[in-house]
Amino acid sequence: MKKYILAAGLTVALAVPAFAQGNKPPAMSKTPSTQTFVKQAAITNLFEIKSGQIAEKKSNNQQVQNFAQMIVNDHQQMQNELEAAAKNVQGVTVPSKLDHKHQKMIDKLQSASGAKFLRTFKNQEVQGHKQAIQLFQSYAQNGQSSQFQQLAQNGVPMLQKHLQAAESLPTSVSAPTVGAGSSSTNNGSSMHRNGSPRR
Repeated sequence: MKKYILAAGLTVALAVPAFAQGNKPPAMSKTPSTQTFVKQAAITNLFEIKSGQIAEKKSNNQQVQNFAQMIVNDHQQMQNELEAAAKNVQGVTVPSKLDHKHQKMIDKLQSASGAKFLRTFKNQEVQGHKQAIQLFQSYAQNGQSSQFQQLAQNGVPMLQKHLQAAESLPTSVSAPTVGAGSSSTNNGSSMHRNGSPRR
């Protein structure tokens, strides 16, 4: 009986640190340094610009075309703002090319076609924007640089809009157009009338 009590007590003692460890916040809850934020934000922008340009060329679906145009334009603007802000903050550099991980994702997207391309594109866009939202929200709340904090705060609504649009992207080649990626309008006929996403 004494052995049983000792064993039970030991089990409880061992469980306490494990429980405490389980309550630790996720890694992204730790605010990234300014350089880490700038690096990851820039790579996100470069990836979105490149993937959007690929989608504009590889997909004939109007919804995908509109979404691709939106992310290229928005992320190019954000990249420009990031580079402008970095000029005023000492010790901060903005990457001009993708890291290995994101380059592999671009290569995968480039080599895919048809429904596989649509599935790959949608998956990358959804996951990428979820991660970007976490990054931007974390830095907006507790970032070290007020200038980049403001940039992060301004970027969150845009990223959330992109995520919402990405989640509705088609994964079938025969899927009909349901609306513009940058608009809440679901008037398919007006989009079919315009052969190009640009006016």
